[in-house]
Parts: sequence; C-alpha cells; structure tokens
Amino acid sequence: MASAFDDILPWKNIKRCTLADNGTVNHYYGDVDYAEDGSDGQVMVEIPKFWYKTRVVGGKYYWSISSIYRPGYKLHPAFVRNGTIKEKIYVGAFQASFYDVSESKYEEYYKVGDASGVPSGVAPDATATTGDRLSSVAGKYPVTQQYIYNFRTMARNRGEGWEQWDFLTVSALQMLFIVEFGSLNGQAILGQGVVGESSAAFNAHQTGETTGNGSYGITTDGVHAMSFRGIENFWGNVWQWVDGLNIKANNDPYVADHNFLHDKFADPYERLGIALPNANGYMSKIHVTENFDYGFLPSEAAGSNSTYFCDYYYQNSGNRVAFVGGLWSNSSYAGPFDWALSGSSGGRGWAVGGRLLYIAP
Repeated sequence: MASAFDDILPWKNIKRCTLADNGTVNHYYGDVDYAEDGSDGQVMVEIPKFWYKTRVVGGKYYWSISSIYRPGYKLHPAFVRNGTIKEKIYVGAFQASFYDVSESKYEEYYKVGDASGVPSGVAPDATATTGDRLSSVAGKYPVTQQYIYNFRTMARNRGEGWEQWDFLTVSALQMLFIVEFGSLNGQAILGQGVVGESSAAFNAHQTGETTGNGSYGITTDGVHAMSFRGIENFWGNVWQWVDGLNIKANNDPYVADHNFLHDKFADPYERLGIALPNANGYMSKIHVTENFDYGFLPSEAAGSNSTYFCDYYYQNSGNRVAFVGGLWSNSSYAGPFDWALSGSSGGRGWAVGGRLLYIAP
C-alpha cells in the first residue's frame, strides 16, 4: 500500500538494501541481483540523517522532521556517534538470526512443542571474534535464548561498525512513524503484527514474510508480520533487546551512543535526569526536557490500548536493561512504544531476540 510520504524526504530514501560486512551496499531492493537469503549480504534498511523539532503546547506533543537543517531543529542523535556525524545508519530488515561460522551457513535455534519442549537446531557460539555472527536474512527463525551481551558480541563479530540496534535508533524510527502517520497507535495504522499466537509454545514466525519498502497491508488477525518502511516486525513476533539504554535502580535511565555495555552508569552513558513510572501500565505521557526531547520514555502509565501511546510499559526493581516491541502472544500490549524495562542483563528467554545495526566507522 502506498504512503503519501513515499515522495517526501527522508522517508523517500529509506529503503532495503544488502550490505557487505565492510559496509558496502551490494544492491538495493529492486535491483536485478538483490537477494534476501544472505547470499547477497545482510538485508538492511538504509536510513538517512534527519533533523527534528519537538514541542509541548497545552499538554499536547508536536514533532516535526526535516531532511535538511532548519533554524530551531536539531540533528537526531541517532546520527551522532561519539561526536561524529553519520550520513546514514542501517537497521536490520529482519529480526536477527545467526550465521554459524564453523559450519559456514545460516542456522536456526528455536523451541519446539509445548512450553516444556526441547530446543531444535544449533545453539549459537557467542565467543568474541571467533564465534558466530548476528544476521539479518529471510527464511530463518529469530535466534533467542541469548543474553543481551551475547547478541552484542555476535553483532560485533560481523566486523567494525556492527552492533545490535540501540535506543537512539529505535527513537528515530518511532519519531519517523509518528510524523508519517500522525498517530501513536501503531497497530491500528500498520496492523497488529504477530501478536495473536498462543503463549503455550514457541510460536515465533520465520523471517521474510514481508517484501519491499512499505508492506503497509493492515491485518487484524494477529498472525501476520507487519512492516514499517521495510523493517519487518518492528513490533511483535519476539521481543528485541535494545542496547544503549540502562536503567539504574529506582527507574533512573542512562543513555549512550557508542561503546555499549550493560549495567554501566558512567561515561559514555549519560543520566537523562528523568524518573520513569514505578508501576506497569499503558503509556499515557512521556518525558520531554531540554536535553531529552527525541525519545519516547513514559512519565506516566495511565492509558489504555486505544488511548495516548496505546502500548504497554513494564518496569521492575534493581538495575535493568531494555527490550522493545512485544512477542507473538502480546495482543494489544504490543506496538512501537511497548517498552519492557523490567529485565536484568542476567536474564534471557525464548521470546527475546534482537536486531542488527550498522554504523559506518
């Protein structure tokens, strides 16, 4: 389905491509030799830098985006890494699977049967530098049951510039969605996503259900993948670890744009100076400050699945890390603003996966 923003920058230049491990674009979607099975490189979505402006007037939020600098606008921090401006970043088109280095092929590792079923396939080797590589290809189950640092290591095993996606990237995508559709209800605009499967078993779908840059076919049965600008399962199917956001005890968030490390609350991590709600609930208000006007973290969780931000927020005690989006059975809890800030770096599960990110050095 076409969007009115298909001819407007920066959305016009957000597109799927295949990327070599050295960051070279092999092909763009539509090229004759473009392939999504991994034979042509990692399937990524190219996102050009943009500027933004955030305002809060009379309790209402207003966001504006520009592909060029305008007075009063700021360059989105997703495109500023360790003080260096990046022209583009690349997000995995698919939820992450992995490449088995020792077997020289893309593998799968998932749960079969009921909730007590045993794993099927080969568990990834997340050893630094010599281990397996996080991947973004079609036709594979998302890799799960790995700690956040395993995903980070496997992403970096692909080479310089590779990471798992981070808070700044997710924030940029959330803002792009809002401005394009003028809505906070992702499921109503782009479809429920894979959120209506049974919770009694591993019911994640294989990657590659969507093709192209749009795929805005709205489905409401909860068993079809959604896509935003070529990013399949932006929400739903499996939760996705998010780097660069650490939560200190008492719901105190810290953010970094490089050198990601869980449970760290010192440079390059910077304290946002905001307090997140200390109870679970649907997001109703977000924090907007002079220094934090680009992200979507709740200041209040008193909404519903059809009001305000329409997505759920989970919290917990102690130091925590982040995952986003919801899983195959989350129903209306899932969506682009569905934050689970409730897990520790020592936790993992069959419902938590990840996504690749490439930032040119």
